[in-house]
Amino acid sequence: MKYFYVLPFLLWTSFIIAQESAKQEIDPQLATVFQTTLYQQRDALDAIGLSVAVSLPGGAVWSGATGINSVANDSLNVNQLMGIGSVTKTLTAACIMKLQEEGLLDIDDAISNYLPPYTNVNPDITIRQLLNHTSGVYNYSNNAALAVDLFMNPQTVWTAEEIIQQYVLSPVFEPGTSWEYSNTNYLLLGLIIESVTSQSYNIAIRERFFTPLGLSTFYLFPQEDIPLDVSHLWIDLYNNDNPVDIDAQGISRNALFSTAFSSGALLATPSEVATWLHQLFEGNVLSSESLAAMQDWIETGDNKYYGLGLEMRSYGGKQIIGHVGSIGYRTEAYYSPDDHISIAVHTNDGTQDVLTGTVLAFWHAYTDYAAVQENQAHDLRGVQVSSQVFDDDISLSFTLRHSVPVHIDILDLNGRKCFSNDEVKYTAGSHSVRLSHLPMDAPGMYFLRFTAGNENRILKLVHR
Repeated sequence: MKYFYVLPFLLWTSFIIAQESAKQEIDPQLATVFQTTLYQQRDALDAIGLSVAVSLPGGAVWSGATGINSVANDSLNVNQLMGIGSVTKTLTAACIMKLQEEGLLDIDDAISNYLPPYTNVNPDITIRQLLNHTSGVYNYSNNAALAVDLFMNPQTVWTAEEIIQQYVLSPVFEPGTSWEYSNTNYLLLGLIIESVTSQSYNIAIRERFFTPLGLSTFYLFPQEDIPLDVSHLWIDLYNNDNPVDIDAQGISRNALFSTAFSSGALLATPSEVATWLHQLFEGNVLSSESLAAMQDWIETGDNKYYGLGLEMRSYGGKQIIGHVGSIGYRTEAYYSPDDHISIAVHTNDGTQDVLTGTVLAFWHAYTDYAAVQENQAHDLRGVQVSSQVFDDDISLSFTLRHSVPVHIDILDLNGRKCFSNDEVKYTAGSHSVRLSHLPMDAPGMYFLRFTAGNENRILKLVHR
């Protein structure tokens, strides 16, 4: 959603400055790769500001920011909060699953068990159908009357009940018969959370997730006071692809964010969004059963699938799971189950529509780095002998990824060394070696130990 005010256009001059932080030590080589990717992506997008975080296996987090924050040309930094839009739905859905674990609800219950009747909302809809967008409830964000009211009353703080009562039109299909994304579903879920916990939505998720996980930058706006620095938001007020810093114009975001509530009104830093997804998918938030239920996918077209508050896409045979968010700010945050990393990309540039390319660029940057590290860590591809049965000679073949010293021992069943050659440094590539006039006199089983760099291979041999 955008505000449409006719205001003087503010010229701005961009410059790049980047910062990075880590909770744990990051390989400087990988940090350099990420930093370079950040600059490249900001240039490719021509974005006002771009802030990215990657949570790595083990929990270390790299973060970087580039571009500008405001019309004053101050630089964007990694500690500034941005609206995460519908990435909020991952928190709302996880909270519902947590409440089911607590025995406070069942996701296959009808919503009438927990909510009063609302016009145009079928009381027989189940909580699950809200979670996976199969409820058929009209998406209030599509109602043009709401856009007009936001324009006329930008400082108004709306309640979820007011939005549902005033802007939800007739259902678009019967519950369970189709799929259509609807922010109204997640407003209703937020109200269910408040109903069963007797807590405000923001307190319910703070007590269950933010406090236990040590996440200190998540805030629900405008319901919570925000003590941290929030990035300025740039919006195309003229509809001419020339964004304006609306904070410098004194335009309130109260109406825009309050209408989103539990469907999209959270703010956070990219590093904590990436950490949230990492903690969720590494099993530190919900039971394995709840997490599996959230990944019960419905195909929605264009290589996209939706579960319970989660989106899934497939690239090159691998999945990434997370969500996209847009509330002036744009956020895309995904986790890779194969690589155990999560990536959060945020921009304060409201003209940016798609950040998936940036997510993929960082994903590929990491997997390329990891492949190099794996190759460096494994000097040896394989060792073969021409025959495991030998008399006085053995022929060996092996392939090295790097130039490393090679040493060969033959040991008997008691571990005693029967033969040992001098260490020889071999270049990368394939090699063959013949061991002649071996000193074993007694027939029986022996072991050949082949050492290349820091790696060992053990082969069984039979002397006859």
